[in-house]
Amino acid sequence: MLERELIAKYGRKQHGNGPLVNRTSGGQTPLGTEQAKGKDDPYANRIIDVHTGDVIFYGYREVSEFYGVDKSHVGKVLRGSKETWIQKEWGLMREDKYLECIAQGKDPVEELSRKAKIAKERFLKATKYERTEEHKARMRQGIKASKKFWASRHKIGKKGAKNPMSKKVKNVETGEIWDCVVEAAQANGMNRHQMSRRCAGKIDKDKRFEFVG
Repeated sequence: MLERELIAKYGRKQHGNGPLVNRTSGGQTPLGTEQAKGKDDPYANRIIDVHTGDVIFYGYREVSEFYGVDKSHVGKVLRGSKETWIQKEWGLMREDKYLECIAQGKDPVEELSRKAKIAKERFLKATKYERTEEHKARMRQGIKASKKFWASRHKIGKKGAKNPMSKKVKNVETGEIWDCVVEAAQANGMNRHQMSRRCAGKIDKDKRFEFVG
């Protein structure tokens, strides 16, 4: 099958011989066949109750349906990348993580408690942090200096004749001069892009306008 050939060609990350994240060599499920789910799916993540050591869920979907939360949230919690204290409250652990704890001589329940405690301490430390008045003053000073720098560099807030980067526009037929493209465009019933193109000589049918200087 084409799927098997392509997986064999590019290699699987699981085996360390390629970038593909496929968990099989391909071809197990012919096109049109219904995908096995839950307990019937041999590749589903087996979720263990750390208090009993029994598999009680097969896949993140079952956990999400049981607790009424999003499946992606379940994945983040059980991978330990988000809100470890919730994982402790659920008392759940992926089978591979559970077996890893056992192999290292760790109690899965104590391991979840330890990680949850660390996560809560970090969270409380982050939310309780208060800046000193000296720190706040330095931040205000830095913000003002930054605004001043970019205002001078990009001429923020300066329009028309007040903006040194603007170009004056002249009507070669009447001699009338405007301080900037926008003013010239408004006076002649067009937008600034149309006026700019005329001043740059890109509109052959209309040569009335040109930039001054």
